[in-house]
Amino acid sequence: YTPINYSGSINIGNLNNLPNLKSVQLNKLNATSFPTLKESKQLTSIVFSEKQLNTIPNLSNFINLKSVNFESNNIRDLSNLNTISPNLETLALGKNQISSLPNMNQFTKLQSLVLYTNNLSEIPDLSKLISLNKLDISNNNIHTYKNLDKLNEMATPPSVVLQRNTLTA
Repeated sequence: YTPINYSGSINIGNLNNLPNLKSVQLNKLNATSFPTLKESKQLTSIVFSEKQLNTIPNLSNFINLKSVNFESNNIRDLSNLNTISPNLETLALGKNQISSLPNMNQFTKLQSLVLYTNNLSEIPDLSKLISLNKLDISNNNIHTYKNLDKLNEMATPPSVVLQRNTLTA
């Protein structure tokens, strides 16, 4: 594995013919859309951060995905979240424009959920995510402890980061 460092614009369409590709990490490139990777069915990790994405792309082709990182985009729309493999273990969506989460109960293997610096106004009910051990919802607009008790009642409660919210008792 040799990282390629590149800054600026690049045509990333050529990634389509890489059937054994396991990991894609595209940071700080001038890209506003997710590359076509339909032949890369072995993909386990995607990092596509510091772009201008407004929505999570459809990731249904990638049944082996374990880690997805779409941090530092402009994502508001999570309607394609349900296209991600239920075997997902890490989901990083920090520094976006997310104001609420859809039902995520299918992600029972999810261990880490990173949602810092978004527009969440309440702690999401994630009590069905039985493998969750880390939840970072710092620097949001959360004012209430609602649903925190549900997380604490889990068999193994996750570590929850709540810093830089305006919580009141």
